[in-house]
Amino acid sequence: MSLSTRTKLIAAIIISAFLTFLIAFAFIYLSEAGAALTDPEDIREIVIALDGTEWETDSSSRNALSSLFLTEFPRTLQIDRAGDESMYFTFGDFSVVVSVIDDVLGGIINGFPFSVSISRSHTGEGEAVSILCGETIAVYY
Repeated sequence: MSLSTRTKLIAAIIISAFLTFLIAFAFIYLSEAGAALTDPEDIREIVIALDGTEWETDSSSRNALSSLFLTEFPRTLQIDRAGDESMYFTFGDFSVVVSVIDDVLGGIINGFPFSVSISRSHTGEGEAVSILCGETIAVYY
Protein backbone atom coordinates (compact mmCIF):
# COMPACT_ATOMS: atom_id res chain seq x y z
CA MET A 1 0.00 0.00 0.00
CA SER A 2 1.46 3.30 -1.00
CA LEU A 3 1.63 6.27 1.34
CA SER A 4 -0.97 8.15 -0.65
CA THR A 5 -3.47 5.25 -0.55
CA ARG A 6 -2.85 4.73 3.16
CA THR A 7 -3.39 8.44 3.84
CA LYS A 8 -6.63 8.42 1.87
CA LEU A 9 -7.85 5.35 3.77
CA ILE A 10 -7.08 6.93 7.16
CA ALA A 11 -8.75 10.18 6.11
CA ALA A 12 -11.85 8.27 4.95
CA ILE A 13 -12.04 6.39 8.28
CA ILE A 14 -11.70 9.60 10.30
CA ILE A 15 -14.33 11.39 8.22
CA SER A 16 -16.73 8.41 8.49
CA ALA A 17 -16.28 8.21 12.25
CA PHE A 18 -16.87 11.96 12.60
CA LEU A 19 -20.03 11.86 10.47
CA THR A 20 -21.34 8.84 12.39
CA PHE A 21 -20.76 10.72 15.65
CA LEU A 22 -22.62 13.78 14.33
CA ILE A 23 -25.59 11.72 13.17
CA ALA A 24 -25.77 9.85 16.49
CA PHE A 25 -25.52 13.12 18.42
CA ALA A 26 -28.32 14.66 16.32
CA PHE A 27 -30.65 11.70 16.93
CA ILE A 28 -29.92 11.68 20.66
CA TYR A 29 -30.59 15.41 20.82
CA LEU A 30 -33.88 15.00 18.94
CA SER A 31 -35.01 12.15 21.18
CA GLU A 32 -34.34 14.24 24.29
CA ALA A 33 -36.08 17.31 22.86
CA GLY A 34 -39.57 15.76 22.71
CA ALA A 35 -42.30 17.62 24.52
CA ALA A 36 -44.08 15.79 27.33
CA LEU A 37 -47.84 15.74 27.70
CA THR A 38 -48.74 18.28 30.33
CA ASP A 39 -52.09 19.75 29.35
CA PRO A 40 -54.89 17.86 31.15
CA GLU A 41 -57.35 18.93 28.45
CA ASP A 42 -55.28 17.13 25.78
CA ILE A 43 -55.16 13.98 27.88
CA ARG A 44 -58.91 14.10 28.49
CA GLU A 45 -59.51 14.41 24.73
CA ILE A 46 -57.23 11.43 24.04
CA VAL A 47 -58.99 9.31 26.66
CA ILE A 48 -62.42 10.17 25.23
CA ALA A 49 -61.29 9.54 21.65
CA LEU A 50 -59.81 6.12 22.47
CA ASP A 51 -62.68 4.92 24.69
CA GLY A 52 -64.18 1.70 23.35
CA THR A 53 -61.65 1.24 20.55
CA GLU A 54 -59.95 -2.00 19.55
CA TRP A 55 -56.51 -2.23 17.95
CA GLU A 56 -54.47 -5.03 16.34
CA THR A 57 -50.76 -5.69 16.01
CA ASP A 58 -48.47 -8.07 14.17
CA SER A 59 -46.58 -11.10 15.48
CA SER A 60 -43.22 -9.31 15.78
CA SER A 61 -44.71 -6.66 18.09
CA ARG A 62 -46.49 -9.37 20.11
CA ASN A 63 -43.27 -11.34 20.48
CA ALA A 64 -41.32 -8.22 21.50
CA LEU A 65 -43.88 -7.35 24.18
CA SER A 66 -44.11 -10.95 25.41
CA SER A 67 -40.35 -11.25 25.87
CA LEU A 68 -40.03 -7.78 27.42
CA PHE A 69 -42.91 -8.00 29.91
CA LEU A 70 -42.63 -11.77 30.55
CA THR A 71 -46.25 -12.51 29.69
CA GLU A 72 -48.18 -13.60 26.61
CA PHE A 73 -49.76 -10.83 24.54
CA PRO A 74 -52.71 -11.41 22.20
CA ARG A 75 -53.09 -9.77 18.82
CA THR A 76 -55.71 -7.27 19.97
CA LEU A 77 -55.73 -4.38 22.41
CA GLN A 78 -59.01 -3.06 23.82
CA ILE A 79 -58.98 0.48 25.27
CA ASP A 80 -61.68 1.66 27.69
CA ARG A 81 -61.97 4.86 29.66
CA ALA A 82 -61.17 4.53 33.36
CA GLY A 83 -61.54 8.19 34.33
CA ASP A 84 -61.00 11.69 32.98
CA GLU A 85 -57.27 11.13 32.54
CA SER A 86 -56.83 7.36 32.60
CA MET A 87 -57.67 4.30 30.51
CA TYR A 88 -57.68 0.53 30.75
CA PHE A 89 -55.54 -1.24 28.19
CA THR A 90 -56.91 -4.78 28.00
CA PHE A 91 -54.68 -7.44 26.47
CA GLY A 92 -56.82 -10.57 26.39
CA ASP A 93 -56.97 -11.82 29.99
CA PHE A 94 -55.32 -8.89 31.77
CA SER A 95 -55.78 -5.13 31.97
CA VAL A 96 -53.38 -2.30 32.76
CA VAL A 97 -54.20 1.24 33.84
CA VAL A 98 -52.64 3.86 31.57
CA SER A 99 -52.47 7.40 32.91
CA VAL A 100 -50.08 10.32 33.19
CA ILE A 101 -46.86 9.32 34.95
CA ASP A 102 -44.13 11.98 35.21
CA ASP A 103 -45.85 14.10 32.51
CA VAL A 104 -45.97 11.15 30.07
CA LEU A 105 -48.88 8.87 29.23
CA GLY A 106 -47.91 5.38 30.38
CA GLY A 107 -48.36 2.44 32.71
CA ILE A 108 -46.64 -0.54 34.31
CA ILE A 109 -46.74 -4.21 33.29
CA ASN A 110 -45.07 -6.77 35.58
CA GLY A 111 -43.01 -4.03 37.20
CA PHE A 112 -41.76 -2.61 33.89
CA PRO A 113 -42.85 0.97 33.09
CA PHE A 114 -43.84 1.83 29.54
CA SER A 115 -45.03 4.92 27.72
CA VAL A 116 -47.80 5.28 25.18
CA SER A 117 -47.77 7.35 22.02
CA ILE A 118 -50.83 8.02 19.89
CA SER A 119 -50.10 9.07 16.33
CA ARG A 120 -52.08 9.95 13.24
CA SER A 121 -50.90 9.91 9.63
CA HIS A 122 -50.38 13.28 7.99
CA THR A 123 -53.49 12.63 5.88
CA GLY A 124 -55.55 11.86 8.99
CA GLU A 125 -56.63 8.49 7.62
CA GLY A 126 -54.62 6.15 9.84
CA GLU A 127 -54.05 6.09 13.57
CA ALA A 128 -51.73 4.02 15.73
CA VAL A 129 -51.17 3.38 19.40
CA SER A 130 -47.53 2.64 20.22
CA ILE A 131 -46.22 1.07 23.41
CA LEU A 132 -42.62 2.03 24.14
CA CYS A 133 -40.28 0.55 26.72
CA GLY A 134 -36.57 1.18 26.39
CA GLU A 135 -35.66 0.34 22.81
CA THR A 136 -38.72 -1.86 22.30
CA ILE A 137 -41.75 -0.54 20.47
CA ALA A 138 -45.00 -2.28 19.60
CA VAL A 139 -47.47 -0.61 17.27
CA TYR A 140 -51.20 -1.28 17.34
CA TYR A 141 -53.18 -0.04 14.37
